Amino acid sequence: MRSLAIVDYDMGNLRSVQKAFERLGHAAEVTRDPDRIAAAPGVVLPGVGAFGACMANLAAFGLVEPVRYAIASGRPFLGICLGMQLLFEESEEFGDLPEGAYTYFVHSYYPVPSDPAVVVTTTQYGVEFASSVACGNIFACQFHPEKSQQVGLLLLDNFVRQIAGGG
Repeated sequence: MRSLAIVDYDMGNLRSVQKAFERLGHAAEVTRDPDRIAAAPGVVLPGVGAFGACMANLAAFGLVEPVRYAIASGRPFLGICLGMQLLFEESEEFGDLPEGAYTYFVHSYYPVPSDPAVVVTTTQYGVEFASSVACGNIFACQFHPEKSQQVGLLLLDNFVRQIAGGG
């Protein structure tokens, strides 16, 4: 099987995602080459950082359209953490706060899908939130499977098996 494409937009935990796939015996290539992304049997969009900066980097490297094409093509697509949030229309990260407001910040960003039918799992941590979503060929999780021990590796292996099995 050809290598999975791990989208490189100069942010995030690219190598740890790649190493997790390789530990399972699956070839995975970190790339920002639109042709490689277009030819890959499956595409992974990992992410660590701020929503706006990630979108800016995707645009700067000309990767917004290749990512959209990968999703529209029907090939398996995996969004991880911020890679999940980037699938949504907007983020309130670093916004919607009145001037002079007092806040207690704990990294607590999570998407709120407008269609609850896409929610696969929820997690209770102070509030209940969508921790993974799926729609057609897209699966995305707020957590980091590459850092989640055996359960995370099983998720990544299942993603590759979906590719190998054709769906």
